Amino acid sequence: MLGGFFTPQFMASLNFPGYHLHFLSEYRTRGGHLLECRYKQVRIGLQHIPKLEVGLPLTIDYLTADLDTDITKDLEEAE
Repeated sequence: MLGGFFTPQFMASLNFPGYHLHFLSEYRTRGGHLLECRYKQVRIGLQHIPKLEVGLPLTIDYLTADLDTDITKDLEEAE
């Protein structure tokens, strides 16, 4: 089973832009980030969510943080 979401480019400061997919094994004993796959049979379901509510901290550290950092290299290292 796969599940995931799409983050548009204009929301890059909240999440890495593009598709973000996770897998879950048949018996739900393993899961994680999906980096590559081959499929035999596919059933697709979509849910459009037009509203996103994000609770952000109200701390000086967060409010003065530089969120314009390019996280591409960090993401490649993490995966």
